[in-house]
Amino acid sequence: MSDSVISLICNPAEPAITPTVMRDVAAAANIAPQWTILQPGIACEMPIRDTHGSVLQQIAPAIDAAPIDVNILHRNERRKRLLIADMDSTIIEQECIDELADFAGIKDEIAAITEQAMRGELDFEASLTARVARLSGLHEDTLQTAFRERIKLTPGGRCAVQTMKAHGAICILASGGFTYFTSRIAEAVGFDTHVANELLIENNVLTGEVTRP
Repeated sequence: MSDSVISLICNPAEPAITPTVMRDVAAAANIAPQWTILQPGIACEMPIRDTHGSVLQQIAPAIDAAPIDVNILHRNERRKRLLIADMDSTIIEQECIDELADFAGIKDEIAAITEQAMRGELDFEASLTARVARLSGLHEDTLQTAFRERIKLTPGGRCAVQTMKAHGAICILASGGFTYFTSRIAEAVGFDTHVANELLIENNVLTGEVTRP
């Protein structure tokens, strides 16, 4: 009996797992195609014997540039007990600091710094300090407006968290963003707890500083 399972997963909004892809992946792995379809075009899996991850290298050309995630999991380890998820551009579709910057009229400037930090071109803590400082003087009501008008959950995120919790997992939302948003997203999605930076507010306006977790 195979001791591992190979799974193919893609964005439900953009089904990419075609019969051709499944056939080519099986052929590249030198195994008979015995796929179990979990959701047509979106998720499937089949048993496999993986030898130190070599199968991933073999099937990479079959996936090519298709937007498909490939996982090889040991049968005894596939049910996870802990989920730690980022928030911005992960559980939600936006970057909260960029949306706040838009209200301050400096979105392009802040978004450029955000992109550099995400690519590892800037030290994250230093870039956060610099970006938050530019928000000094923004009224705290802007936080509520940004959350209400701009922030959208990423499709599938709540389902993933609720499914894991239903199977006994602990789910944590950990973000380099701000507790104002993580507290609300954690409640909406169902996370057990959340961790983030706290924006400092005095006299109803942002001071341009944060308290680290």
